Amino acid sequence: MDVLEALLDKYQSDIDRLQETLASGSAKSYDEYKKICGTVKGLTIACNYIIDLQEANEKGEYEDDD
Repeated sequence: MDVLEALLDKYQSDIDRLQETLASGSAKSYDEYKKICGTVKGLTIACNYIIDLQEANEKGEYEDDD
């Protein structure tokens, strides 16, 4: 497992945990609910960036500038 795959797994695990928190009604306030939703959104965006990077790397579209 490479670093990107490990990050993707960690982020997805965090997303799943937070979604379970929302589904169970554990948010104590609307502010906490909004914070959790924002965190899920940010982690989802990060996952999508990682997936895009992996796909570009597999196609040879990404090259290190070094």
